[in-house]
Amino acid sequence: MATHPYVQRARRSALGAGLVAALVALPATAAFGLATESDPVPATSDGRTSAGFTVLVERDADIGRGGGEIEGSLAVGGTLSFGTYNLNANTDGSPMPTADAPGTQLLTGGTTVTGPDAQKVDVNAGLAAIGATEDMITTADGRLTRTGDPGYVLSTAEPRQLSVDAYDAAGAFDAVFPIGYFDGVRADAAAMTALATAGAAQVDVVHDADRMQVTLVAGATNVWTVAADAFAGVNEVTFAEVVPSASAPLVINVLPGASTDFSPARFLGDGTRTYAPWVTWNFDGWEELRLVGVAEMGGLLVAPDAALDYHRDNPFRGQLIVESLVISAAGEIHHYEHSGVPLEPTEPTEPTEPTEPVEPVEPVEPVEPTEPVEPVEPTEPLEPTEPTEPTTPVESNDPTAAPDSVDATSAPAASASEPGLLARTGFEAAAAFVALTAILVGLIAMLVVRRRRRL
Repeated sequence: MATHPYVQRARRSALGAGLVAALVALPATAAFGLATESDPVPATSDGRTSAGFTVLVERDADIGRGGGEIEGSLAVGGTLSFGTYNLNANTDGSPMPTADAPGTQLLTGGTTVTGPDAQKVDVNAGLAAIGATEDMITTADGRLTRTGDPGYVLSTAEPRQLSVDAYDAAGAFDAVFPIGYFDGVRADAAAMTALATAGAAQVDVVHDADRMQVTLVAGATNVWTVAADAFAGVNEVTFAEVVPSASAPLVINVLPGASTDFSPARFLGDGTRTYAPWVTWNFDGWEELRLVGVAEMGGLLVAPDAALDYHRDNPFRGQLIVESLVISAAGEIHHYEHSGVPLEPTEPTEPTEPTEPVEPVEPVEPVEPTEPVEPVEPTEPLEPTEPTEPTTPVESNDPTAAPDSVDATSAPAASASEPGLLARTGFEAAAAFVALTAILVGLIAMLVVRRRRRL
């Protein structure tokens, strides 16, 4: 018998480094975060939670006793029993996960029960990878069954799985979820419980008749610790200004109580299922859990020690990780990819003060450009004048005149302060004074003579 590629790849994985799916993309323990030194190298999930499977069961699962479907994928570590059930495409449009081959929609670590009370599992949007196929056969149209049994598994994906070898995937589940993987899930569930006392933001809850109003802290991991009967008599949950989101993820730690039944209330404002990637339901410490009620419920449900009885008639929107599973009602499970549980508490973001609005500045009218001044033509330089010819000096009778050998036109004129000018002026004044004195003396003498004559 030829060995199917599932088996070949699974063996290569087991002999090599191994494969493990990171349950979430944030740092934590092996399941929820990065692989530790002893863990195989993550290689199968591309960072999707629970390796991308909608429902992940560590041990056995019994599905479809009341009908129903998963719009997503199913991974079962043990034996799969079934009534009538369908697996359809992921509701959120995301691709099918990769187990040992792309597009794996059904993965089991053990066998499938096809006995008298079994009917069918139709795998409509991917491949079926069955861990144990001993004594099984396939029909002409590709149904995997046993001789004389009514029950079967049928994959309708192309290319069709028409042989037992095409369905066989021995070792594939253990390659994706190796030893220690589910212990890591349990450790992470305990870590989420510890967030309540590890500094994570605590939500504020106000009851109002049949409603709860929950106030989350922006920019922080929010933890809401509730009792098992916390939603009794409550129909709706509303959120204040902050809603579950990438910056404000919500972890709901549900404490075990006297009853194993749990029925949540409807979260208002989640019409487009935008909360599902950011809400985590943590049932740490629960050994039996029965989901009931008709209210909507969504997010990532983690109950690693619980035998889950999914007894709901309304859909669950998100992903589930449990120890064992029974689906006993017709409620569907719709795949919404979860983005990861932040196990380290984050500090809330401080709100920033709003900036005061600035008054707009009035625009200034642009200045009209001025015409450039025409350059002035440079003035032509004046032609130099010819020097004047010297004149001939006039002969003077003045005994003080300069000698003939001196050219009067070539000598500089004396100023009023020069000694030569002062000397000439003083001589002329003295001569006039002498002449005037002589005249006066003559007149006085004549007057004296005339007076004597009269006497």
